[in-house]
Amino acid sequence: MENQLLNYLVKYSDEIRARLIKILEVFGILFGIFVIFRLQYISLFGYRFMFLYPDPYDNIGAQILFLLKAHTLTTDTTLLVLKPVDGVMADFYTCMAIALIISMPVIIYEVSKFIDPALKTSEKEMLRSIILPASLLFFAGAFVGI
Repeated sequence: MENQLLNYLVKYSDEIRARLIKILEVFGILFGIFVIFRLQYISLFGYRFMFLYPDPYDNIGAQILFLLKAHTLTTDTTLLVLKPVDGVMADFYTCMAIALIISMPVIIYEVSKFIDPALKTSEKEMLRSIILPASLLFFAGAFVGI
C-alpha cells in the first residue's frame, strides 16, 4: 500500500510542482506589488487616474489598514502597538491577504486543471455550474472579513 502511494506521488509530482510554482509566482508578484507600491491618483487632462507609485513605507497594505481604521473604529479609539514589529507584521499580513484574494482565481484554475483528468463529464458540468457562485461568495466573504 505504501509503495503504491509513493509511486502515485512520484508519478504526478512534476505536474504538482509545476502548478504550485505557477501559483506561487502569481502570489509572489502580487505580494511584491502590494508591499512595494502605493496607489496614488494623478490628474491628467482633467481626468483622475490611479497610478502605482513606489513607496514601501505607505504601501497598498498600509493604505488598506488606514481605510479599515477609518471605517471601523471611532475617532476616540487609539491603536496600540505592543511590540516593535506589530505594525510591520500587520502590513505584511494585509498584503498577503490581498494577494491571496486576488490570486484565488489562478489557484482555483490550477487545481481544477490538475484534477480535471480524474473527473467524469457529469462531475465537470456540476463543477462548472458551482464555480461562479462559489467565487462570488468567496469574494463577498473576503470583503466582509477584511
